[in-house]
Amino acid sequence: MRDPAAILAAAGPWLILLRQERAVPRATVLQAWRLAYAENTAQPAPAALLSWAQAAEPGAGEEYAASAAGVRLAGPRRQDGWLPGAAAAHDLLATWLGPVPPTEALKRALLGLA
Repeated sequence: MRDPAAILAAAGPWLILLRQERAVPRATVLQAWRLAYAENTAQPAPAALLSWAQAAEPGAGEEYAASAAGVRLAGPRRQDGWLPGAAAAHDLLATWLGPVPPTEALKRALLGLA
């Protein structure tokens, strides 16, 4: 499936594995999450996501595993985080596949179009 609207409408589980390409300070990461939620959802960025987020380091990976129960957040040198509920999973996915993704290249890669 390569249609963002269809993917966002689907209830199925999903897994996103992100590998950081460059260093980004934590303040910039937090600003990016806030902006992504503001531009792609009707919700503010979840406090649990913001408290879990760290500065990005080149080569570091993060894992976002979603189900109907919510999203498990996993990354290096920190405890896993949790965003409860299917709505949280939908909104997080919308930050990447919504109308204003962080980058079009990321959106295309997630859709298998890169």
